[in-house]
Amino acid sequence: PPPPLPPAASAAERASDDHSVATIVMAQRDRLRARCDALEAERDSFKRELQVQVASSESLKADNTKLYEKVRYLQNFAGKGGGGG
Repeated sequence: PPPPLPPAASAAERASDDHSVATIVMAQRDRLRARCDALEAERDSFKRELQVQVASSESLKADNTKLYEKVRYLQNFAGKGGGGG
């Protein structure tokens, strides 16, 4: 036989239960919103840091290219016997 059904809840009990569930759901929503805000702030921070690092990388690459060109020039200059003696 099926389990016995619980007695019918009164309208006041149902309203109280609905209020409790709503309170729980709203608290969960608020926690998730706060977590989402924190994650978005962290993401924005990472984006800024990435932009800084990319700019730094591009600057270093340009510096390396200039230095390499200078080294090649000096090697060619020295190779042609430019160091008179």
